Amino acid sequence: MEARIAWLCYGTIAYAFFPLLFRVRFGRWPFVYRRRLDAYTLIDFLYAGVLAAFTVALLAPPEPKPISLTLGFALFSAGCAWGFWAVLSMRECWRFGQRVDDPNVCYVTRGPFRIMRHPIYVSLVVISLGEGMLMGIDWRFVMLSTSTVVFSIRQSAAESRHWNARRVKEFDH
Repeated sequence: MEARIAWLCYGTIAYAFFPLLFRVRFGRWPFVYRRRLDAYTLIDFLYAGVLAAFTVALLAPPEPKPISLTLGFALFSAGCAWGFWAVLSMRECWRFGQRVDDPNVCYVTRGPFRIMRHPIYVSLVVISLGEGMLMGIDWRFVMLSTSTVVFSIRQSAAESRHWNARRVKEFDH
């Protein structure tokens, strides 16, 4: 039961409350995707599908069997706190998706971005590990953790390439 409650609270805050708060605060939604499907957007959409499938699978039987509630909540909470701090630090630059022509894109160096380049992706991996401790190691956990690691590596590499190319262009002119 704990794994289900933790996951639903996280999902509600991360994928409903934060985007709504962003909309109220900045007057636009944080979803920024290109009109034509590219690899970055496809990976985003596939990961969203995996998260939806994981949520349905988690709510279905069998009941999750926790490995360690203490370690699970510690990892899950630390991942959530780290990720939420990163999102709040990004302010108006936070978004789902990547578009080169987005006028609101900016390179963020405050908050946890002073410590590492991709704190949101790190937080997703830590959250998935915490969820594994809360629910036990079964096919649902393997689906969540594997897809989260692949997603995080792929998207962080794409974002690094984007910012490195942009920095090179700025120095060339």
